[in-house]
Amino acid sequence: MRRRPPRSTQSRSSAASDVYKRQIPLTKYSQLERFVNLSRASVPPAFLEQLESNRYNPEAVYKAGMDFAIRQCRDLLMLGAPGLHFYTLNKSRATVEIYQTLMVR
Repeated sequence: MRRRPPRSTQSRSSAASDVYKRQIPLTKYSQLERFVNLSRASVPPAFLEQLESNRYNPEAVYKAGMDFAIRQCRDLLMLGAPGLHFYTLNKSRATVEIYQTLMVR
């Protein structure tokens, strides 16, 4: 484990790059409101529209959520995130699938 200098001596970019980006893959429509409230995150309009138009099709919602999470994880890693932290909520299937997909490409 490496020691970091006090925050006051770090530049903004180096401090930000030390943060592991947190992910909660959204795989069910019923999770949408709860996850947004918990994380205070906003959902991109195109992704929200995709989820809402498929709200009664669990397979389509799962695929849309996975595609979005994989793109987001790939982008974060390419932008220099040193790693990713997943909240699995005792459901590891989505996290395993994301990990396997990221390792293949």
